[in-house]
Amino acid sequence: PLFAHKQNYSISDQSDTMHFRNYALSILDTLPMNSLFIINYDQQWTSIRYMQECEGVRPDITSVNLSMMSYLWWESKRF
Repeated sequence: PLFAHKQNYSISDQSDTMHFRNYALSILDTLPMNSLFIINYDQQWTSIRYMQECEGVRPDITSVNLSMMSYLWWESKRF
């Protein structure tokens, strides 16, 4: 296993791939201050949520996943 890892690491290393980061930043950068951003796609939701929660990007924007609003527990989570 260690040999296989070493042999294949260079072709499977994705640590420099920034597609989702750039995608999220391109969305967040275009929004006005203190925006409410309603998201309906998983790719947008996970990318933007990661950038906001983990990287601290644009904390002034409130992101809401539209599909989650259909769950009963959503009522208690309203802001």
